[in-house]
Amino acid sequence: MNTFSKTLVSLAVLSGLTHAAVACDSCALYLAEGAEAPGFTLSVAHQYARMGTLWNGSAETGNPIDQYVDSHTTQVGVAYSTGGPWHLQLSVPYVDRAFFRPDHSRTERGRDQGLGDIILAGRHRVLKTTTRHGDEWAVHVLGGMKFGTGNADRLKPANHVHHHFVPSGVHEHDLALGSGSTDWLIGADASWVRARWFARAQIQHELRRPGAFGYRFGDETSWELGAGRYLFLTREKTLSWQALFSGDRRGLDSLGGIPDDDTGVNVRYVGGRVAGTFGSRFSADASVELPVRIRTTETMVVPDYRIRAALNWRF
Repeated sequence: MNTFSKTLVSLAVLSGLTHAAVACDSCALYLAEGAEAPGFTLSVAHQYARMGTLWNGSAETGNPIDQYVDSHTTQVGVAYSTGGPWHLQLSVPYVDRAFFRPDHSRTERGRDQGLGDIILAGRHRVLKTTTRHGDEWAVHVLGGMKFGTGNADRLKPANHVHHHFVPSGVHEHDLALGSGSTDWLIGADASWVRARWFARAQIQHELRRPGAFGYRFGDETSWELGAGRYLFLTREKTLSWQALFSGDRRGLDSLGGIPDDDTGVNVRYVGGRVAGTFGSRFSADASVELPVRIRTTETMVVPDYRIRAALNWRF
């Protein structure tokens, strides 16, 4: 691979492979990758998830009153790169959820919105190499903390009522904007590039701690595998397409140390992502994913699809 091609591919990898690993609904960190030159990157990432299907175990159940949650999560991130292997990022989420569900003998329609749990994370490149055949490999590790800045009032024990005229799949923990806990975030990712082809694997895991009112969210794991090709590649701009296979898994929540059976979920998705760069400072990406395998521990509302998009500006 000549020097010009390497420069283009490196630019496209750093900006075009920007990714948003989002476990369940909004727990994981959107990583905005800037170029390796030192400086700041401002990112705005948005996810919309439509959850309008009731699921119990491995099967869909009836939804006679059309329960749903429409969830919008916007993360505004500011990242800094030293120009070397280190990358530090602060992410501030804003959550907006509209819902409809049974409420004892009636129904309830509502909307909760506000600040979510802020994340501070660092990312370190542990490997970057190019083989004599032109294969470029990179591996990063991730570590950070999530702070309990979001409103956790819905986690009050008095709110956990399960007696309704039809089974409810929209629970208080689904609507809480925050956890009230300080949690640990760890992860890793690896990428490969050869000419116009590329592939990427990543994983994030959140280690939860007890938070507001003694409520502890279950540990969450989000992973993603992707492979694609650059459709357009010049010094001024790039365009790529990527096929995705991803998954989200959350363990059981607990209240006062007692497990809550209607909180565990495991979802796998397939989808696609398009990404582009514009000059050396701007990049964007968008993806659509559909669930192909769902498992829950009780009756729960689950995703019908999710859409993600992001804009990044390096300055």
